[in-house]
Amino acid sequence: MNLFKISLFLTFIFLSHLPVSALTIDEDGFIGGGVVSKFKGNTITNDQNDMKVSFFGSYFINHFINDSLSVQVELSIKQQGSNLTYEMRSFNGMLTVEESITLTYVEIPLLLKLPYLSSDRTKLQIYGGPFIGYLLKSNRSGSFVSSGATLITDDNFSGQIPNTEKIQYGFTFGNDFRLQSGKHNFFIVIRYSFYLSKIFKELSPLYISENGDHPIINTAGLDFLSLKHNHVSVGIGLYLNLF
Repeated sequence: MNLFKISLFLTFIFLSHLPVSALTIDEDGFIGGGVVSKFKGNTITNDQNDMKVSFFGSYFINHFINDSLSVQVELSIKQQGSNLTYEMRSFNGMLTVEESITLTYVEIPLLLKLPYLSSDRTKLQIYGGPFIGYLLKSNRSGSFVSSGATLITDDNFSGQIPNTEKIQYGFTFGNDFRLQSGKHNFFIVIRYSFYLSKIFKELSPLYISENGDHPIINTAGLDFLSLKHNHVSVGIGLYLNLF
C-alpha cells in the first residue's frame, strides 16, 4: 500500500506542475481484447490454480507533453479471475472443489508513454503507471466432488462472492505497436498488470450448503486471504481523434 500511495503522490505532483495546455486532448480511441489471468498467493500451486481467459475494453485519451513523452488516461471494463481446484472439509467429510471465479472491474490507469522505435507509418512505445479499480460484479461456479458420504444434495453451485475487496490497485506496464493504414491508426497492445491489493477479505466459511447446515472450511493450505490478481492483456486499439 505504501508503494502505491507514493506513486499516486508523485503522479499528482507531476500533473499539478503541467501547464494549462496539458489539459488538452491530442489523441483518443478504443482498445479491446483478451485477458489471460491467474491468481497468485503465498501457498497456491499450479495444480490448484489454472488460467482463465476473459476480456477487456477501454476508452482512452492521450496528451503529448513534448515530442516524445505523453500521458494517457483510460476508463476500462475488465474481467479476470482463475480456475481453482482444492480440498475442503465439511462436518461430514472431505470434498474436492473445482470452481471458476470471475470478477469484473472498472479501472482507471494513468500511463506515461515513450516511443523507442518509430518511422513514418509505425511506432513502438513502452509505458507504465498506476491504476485503481472498483469491483462491479463477482461470480463463482463449480462443483463439489465428495470422497466420503454425500454432503450436499446438489453437487453444482453458482452465485456471487460476498467476501471480496471492492477496491483494487497496482501498476500496469506494456508495449504498443502502432501502424498507420490510410486515414486510420491501429495499434497492438501487450500489457502486464501487477496488483498490490488482495482479492478476498474473509476466509471462512467460504461456502454454505443450500439448507445452511454445513459450512465448508478450507483445509488444504490454500491461503485465500493472500490471493492477488495476476494477468496479461493482449488487444487491438484504434485512434479516433474525436477531439
